[in-house]
Amino acid sequence: MSIFKETKLLNTGASIPLVAYGTYFETDAEAKCKVGLKAALKDAGYIHIDTARHYGTEAAIGEVLKELFAEGVLKREDLFITTKVWPTSWDDVEGSLNGSLKDLGVDYVDLLLQHWPLCFTKDSKPVEGADHLDTYKQMMDIYRNGGGKVKAIGVSNYSNPYLERLLQLPDVVVPAVDQLEVHPLLSQVEVMNFCKEKGILVEAFSPFGGGGAPVLKIPAIVELADKYEVSPADICVNYHVQSGRIALPRSENAERIKKGYKNVKLTKEDIEKLDKIGTEHAKRYIKFLVEDDLGFSDYKKKSS
Repeated sequence: MSIFKETKLLNTGASIPLVAYGTYFETDAEAKCKVGLKAALKDAGYIHIDTARHYGTEAAIGEVLKELFAEGVLKREDLFITTKVWPTSWDDVEGSLNGSLKDLGVDYVDLLLQHWPLCFTKDSKPVEGADHLDTYKQMMDIYRNGGGKVKAIGVSNYSNPYLERLLQLPDVVVPAVDQLEVHPLLSQVEVMNFCKEKGILVEAFSPFGGGGAPVLKIPAIVELADKYEVSPADICVNYHVQSGRIALPRSENAERIKKGYKNVKLTKEDIEKLDKIGTEHAKRYIKFLVEDDLGFSDYKKKSS
């Protein structure tokens, strides 16, 4: 089976593909997204798209989907689409969602995430006295009463203390996923264990690290790639999939995207070896939006 067809059950009972095409690009986002997404869906075989209102690529995704639907390459029901609500829309989740649906050209998303547990003004300054859980409450209401526009809801960048507080909400909808930076240099063991206990799947963004894909250069990753005669990227993606996580790799290179990722049967020892790499000296590549650790004990303000 293609690695893109491998799935896991969400706590809603729906299936989520374990590898998604990430659609965040720092520059020339729309053009890069169109080229990359078309290669991902049409050539590589991806069926899971991860996007966000903040990425500015939803309209580009919508154009690609319209084209591929018209060609008969794919149908809406073949795909799993995730989008996210940015902190500037903390008090208007419905408006953010409707904008996403319009740009994507679809009637529903399979998963809606709260991008960060933060509340910002329209000019991206913290809102004094606001509670980020108000955003999740709106998401719960849309999930329950939104006419099917959202099939599941979840969170992103939530630490254990933040998850614990969320789960204390009255009549709470347990998040289907928590999307985090996860890779061998940042194993997130505490959050991983907590999510497993609560039936929350973990999605790993930046699985190759930051710019330059530093994780792919880790000696243990390179050794395993040589051992199995595959690429370091194949090892990283399979590491997440075989650990029960959703991997969110991203690439701007259409030819690289078309090749996809090979299935690799890692041993228990292989996975344990990778798990241990970042246990003592965790390293983050994605900086937080505020000067706060957001409950993550390992967070360093000068992550790079």
